[in-house]
Amino acid sequence: MQVSSYRKRYSFLIASCMAVSLLLSSCGVKNETSKTQDMKPQTEQVDSSTGSSDSSTVKDSTAPGDPESKVIASIPERNIYMYGLDNGVELRVGDLVQQYDWIYNTPRGIEPRLAVKDYDGDGHNELAVILYVGSGTGVSLEELHMIEMEEDPKLQDRQFMENDYLDQVNPAISFKPIKEAEELIAEVKVGSKKTEVIMKKYYDHDEFGAVRKQLGIRDVVGFSFDDNNDIKARFGVPFLFEKIASPQYFGDLNADVSYHDGQFTLSNFEFIAEENL
Repeated sequence: MQVSSYRKRYSFLIASCMAVSLLLSSCGVKNETSKTQDMKPQTEQVDSSTGSSDSSTVKDSTAPGDPESKVIASIPERNIYMYGLDNGVELRVGDLVQQYDWIYNTPRGIEPRLAVKDYDGDGHNELAVILYVGSGTGVSLEELHMIEMEEDPKLQDRQFMENDYLDQVNPAISFKPIKEAEELIAEVKVGSKKTEVIMKKYYDHDEFGAVRKQLGIRDVVGFSFDDNNDIKARFGVPFLFEKIASPQYFGDLNADVSYHDGQFTLSNFEFIAEENL
């Protein structure tokens, strides 16, 4: 009986020790976990413009206006920046912000160009914007926009629409064929100036057929700024033929662009014939 009682007391003592050991081990793991968590670094988002920190708000580093955003055009001295968006652009002029659904990214990668001037002579500067919007075989298209920066409503967009410039271009130039055989000879007239165009190298009467009466001005349109930020326009001038669909370019029609009362006007037209036709 004494041996049995002893064994019971011994078994109870072992069980108690094991329970205490498990309890101490559990406390140690909990303390160790707490220490590990305390040792983890705290992540903060720092506003580089103010130097202040905010651990609850994460700033979007690609948002328009952020230094890491894609600036596609700018005039830094006037605090003008244009940012590329997935579906257009965002324009920032000082504290003014406006988004436009403009095309600005084509396979040729020609970025927008900007110029500031009082284009309409009203005592307030406007922002002229040239966008490259289309490219391909026989196609090269640019758009001209005028942004009212200082008059209300501010940052209003005025675009030189295709119909508006074609209505001015088509009456400004005319031609008449003089010879259509082994070569095409035509007289091109702009204002009082007449230019003879001889198209031989890229011309085949049997393949092309007769030249059509109208010119195909539409698919090659460009704009540029000169040293004074005045705006120039360039229109590719092609013949159209009865048997082929593709226009055959033989020169450029250049013009000055003026802006007044929200309207664009072309003037001082000049035709420049291509060489080696």
